[in-house]
Amino acid sequence: DPVAERRQLDRTPRAAHPGSTWACLDLAPQHNGDVRTIFQQRYLSPRPATCSVRLGIDGYSAWTFPYWNLPPPEIDLSFVPSLTDAPGRLRTPANVPFAPVAASRNIAFTSLWDNWPTAVTVPVGRAADTIWLLVAGSTFPMQTRIANAEFRFDYADGVTERLALVPPFNFWMLSPWGGGDYSYEHDAFCLPPQPPPQVQLGRNCRAMVLAWKLRAGVPLASVTLETLSQDVVIGLMGVSLETT
Repeated sequence: DPVAERRQLDRTPRAAHPGSTWACLDLAPQHNGDVRTIFQQRYLSPRPATCSVRLGIDGYSAWTFPYWNLPPPEIDLSFVPSLTDAPGRLRTPANVPFAPVAASRNIAFTSLWDNWPTAVTVPVGRAADTIWLLVAGSTFPMQTRIANAEFRFDYADGVTERLALVPPFNFWMLSPWGGGDYSYEHDAFCLPPQPPPQVQLGRNCRAMVLAWKLRAGVPLASVTLETLSQDVVIGLMGVSLETT
C-alpha cells in the first residue's frame, strides 16, 4: 500500500528542524528501573508449566546459549557524558534533546513478564508539532515482524493515534543478540532501507529515537507505551515535544 506507506513516512520524521522550540518532559515519576539491569532480572512468570524452548529467565538467552558460552551482555551508559549538552540534556544524532539520563532510575520498563507493568502512561497536556520518544529494550527473533509494542497518542478531543514498534523496521534490540547484530551487508533483504534513528548510550545500549507528527493545534493529553509481545521488555527513557 504505497499511499499508506508514504503517509506513515510523513508522520515519522527522522530528524528535528533547526531552530525548533523544545519541551523535554520529566519522566522521573514514570521511571521504574535501570536500563543497565534489563538482563539481570529473573523473568519467571508467566511461563508454561511444561517443557519449552522459551527464552531463558534472564530475558536474553536462548536455550542453546549456555552451551555456546554466550552470556547476557554487559550494558552501560558510558557514552552519555559525551552526548550531554550545556543544559545537561541528552542530545541525539537526530538533533533531538531529551531530559538528562538519571544514574539509577532512568527508564519506564513495560513487559508481559510480571516483573514490569504492561503499560506506562505519561501525561502531556499541551499541543506541539512533533513528539519524540527515546525507547530501549529487548526483543527476540520469534517476535520479528509483529508489533512488539505500541505507542498510543491520546488527544484532548478524544481521538487516539497509534504507532506500532515492529522489529526490524523501527525497533532494534538495545544490544546485539547471540553474538551477532543486524548487518546491511548480509541482511539488507529483510531490513528497512535505512536503519531506524537511534543513539548509542553506551556499551551494548542503543536507544531508538522515534517521532510522530501530532495533529495541528490539538492538545495531546497523554502518551502510552504498551508491550504486546511475549518475551520482550521495552522501556521509555524520554519524551520531548518539538514546536517549529
